[in-house]
Amino acid sequence: FVRTEHGLDYAFLSCLIIMLPCSLVARIKAPVASRMPYVFYYAASQYLDNRKTVAEERHTFDNEAAVCGEDCIDVVFIIGESLRADHLQLNGYGRPTTPRLMKERNIVSFREMYTEPCYTHVSVPRIMTRADSVNPERAYDEQSFITLFRKAGFRTVWFTNQDVASSYVYFMHEADTLIYANASKTLYDYDKWMDMDLLPHFDREGLAGKRNLSVMHTIGSHWWYKSHYDSESAVFMPDIDSRVVSELSREQMVNAYDNTVVETDRFISAIIGRLRNRNAVLLYVSDHGEALGENGNYLHGDDYPELHNPAAFVWWSDEYGRRNPEKVKALRSASGKRHTTDVMFHSVLDAASVECASLDTLQSIF
Repeated sequence: FVRTEHGLDYAFLSCLIIMLPCSLVARIKAPVASRMPYVFYYAASQYLDNRKTVAEERHTFDNEAAVCGEDCIDVVFIIGESLRADHLQLNGYGRPTTPRLMKERNIVSFREMYTEPCYTHVSVPRIMTRADSVNPERAYDEQSFITLFRKAGFRTVWFTNQDVASSYVYFMHEADTLIYANASKTLYDYDKWMDMDLLPHFDREGLAGKRNLSVMHTIGSHWWYKSHYDSESAVFMPDIDSRVVSELSREQMVNAYDNTVVETDRFISAIIGRLRNRNAVLLYVSDHGEALGENGNYLHGDDYPELHNPAAFVWWSDEYGRRNPEKVKALRSASGKRHTTDVMFHSVLDAASVECASLDTLQSIF
């Protein structure tokens, strides 16, 4: 074994990881993989894994026709991060976490949304595909709704402000254009990492066609919370002042988390401002929730009940409502019912008036 200024040689650490229980491997591997000098090995390994995944052939919709009944429409599909439904002011939370969205007339929130998977690398493929509890394997061997949008004549863009995982990198490359907002960031960076960084890219690419689909994968409410909101959104104090959760009070954790929700409200309101005078619809769904001290649990390092109720809501422009009154009526009716994130594949297609054989309108919130 070789000792370096950074500690023991990577080979020795690999042996230790192999001998540990599987439940601990991810917790140790992630921080090791994001620090020098091991970041070079893991970055190269992940790059090769991702290239292999992208190179896979998936022919799910090769022989399926898809058409759109709209001559021009903008669809924005936002994948949130760690945002739980019960911390939205929209859903009756007692703090002003979504003051801007509260002013919107054309918005409905789904407070009873449920996700079975509660980790990003599992939940995102489930959201993007026809996968469900009966056919979970579809998340890893089928194409996403992006391909059907392309076949229906949409210009498609994936905007990412997240780490890239092999479980969903294939879907990113289904889009016509792929844009990284903060490509050099890792989840072990503690500098500012803001979703507002996506806006200049959206301004250039998001509305460039007559029919546009923008998929935006946000950093949202991921730990380290303080990296993801600025002074304008630092509404609740005191917030966190240590990166060690055990050194923080629950009040600090909840305050900082709620500040990320305020920042998400600011970001989405900025997107809405760009869509307001267009024929447009915006769907938001978080990948999972977050534990905030319940039974002593924090973050999303394990399977906690709070992780299964992610935030989800839909906004539409006045023009979209004028063209699609029946969809809006159905949407309002559906908002009071329980749903799983498995409905998102069908809902985004239905929202865009894309007709295809894979669309099951009975599973759509529209």
